[in-house]
Amino acid sequence: MWLYREGFARFTHEPYDTDNIMNLGGHLTNVEIQKHTEGYDEIRGGKWMISKFKHYLMSSYGIKKADECFTEMQNIIIHSL
Repeated sequence: MWLYREGFARFTHEPYDTDNIMNLGGHLTNVEIQKHTEGYDEIRGGKWMISKFKHYLMSSYGIKKADECFTEMQNIIIHSL
């Protein structure tokens, strides 16, 4: 198992809500679904290359926080397997 450097990350544009499981926009990251949600941002989109996501984190929060985030993502992947 590895985290592919040029894989991609998907995002929702609505908050996750355990009380409203029928809110597909908050539960599914499929871009075709996200395009129809209220908060969809066509400029940012819903799917970023992993390298773009890491650069965003580094520029917004610093290298240390970005590295911590990627370590946690790897831990989640490992524990889910």
